[in-house]
Amino acid sequence: MLLHVEGGVNQVCRIEVISALGSTWQEIGAITTGLSGFQTFLDLDATNAPSRFYRVVTP
Repeated sequence: MLLHVEGGVNQVCRIEVISALGSTWQEIGAITTGLSGFQTFLDLDATNAPSRFYRVVTP
């Protein structure tokens, strides 16, 4: 799964995931947006689960 994230310039963002609604969110990575405010994140483990829900969290 390729996620496209938009935020402020040079903003640190944590990527979190759950496999079922109501579960505990788990951090699977972090990114920093560039000068454009955009960044992508590739979840290589997405194919190992029947469904996944994502959220992007900033400090």
